[in-house]
Amino acid sequence: IIPNNIKESFTDLYDYMNKTTVIQFHHNLVINDGDTIISNYDFHEKLTNEILYTVVEYNANDNTSRMKERLYSATDLETEYLITSNGYKLPKSERFSEKYLSQLAGIDRVTNMINNQAEIQSFIENKKLKWNKVPIIRRQGKKQNRRRITLSLDVQKFVKDLNAFIQTPDTQCNLVPILVFNPTEDDTLN
Repeated sequence: IIPNNIKESFTDLYDYMNKTTVIQFHHNLVINDGDTIISNYDFHEKLTNEILYTVVEYNANDNTSRMKERLYSATDLETEYLITSNGYKLPKSERFSEKYLSQLAGIDRVTNMINNQAEIQSFIENKKLKWNKVPIIRRQGKKQNRRRITLSLDVQKFVKDLNAFIQTPDTQCNLVPILVFNPTEDDTLN
């Protein structure tokens, strides 16, 4: 249903939607006492370029949530759910927010630094960084966010290994994307 109705094309639509679900997590419109969630996946109608939204409804009978098998325009949502009549605003895309774009720009800055031997050398030798104590936080349950483990490394050995790695010819470092929700602010992505 989705690929046939949108102008965007994806090599892996499921993967795109999965990631966008995480990005949009705190930016959806939740109505009907939490039983209906309206999401903006940045889909646009092929001919009109109008934003299309998805709707997920909760079924209390079998305790499941299911995405409706259609996409909704703003007009469709107003007709079916009375969005603006009830004082709601449709969700905006987090992908185009200033904060998200700034974070993406940060990825390029870090990647460029990592792949610049002089800059990474300066970073590695920064005495303020505590390379030997890396806290690992593992959360279990909503309120638990304690430091469970500390990864301890020998500083000199770690720095020596990093220096050897970056001095290897044609070494390219790639960042691993990690998305973390700040547990103290529900609407903040880190």
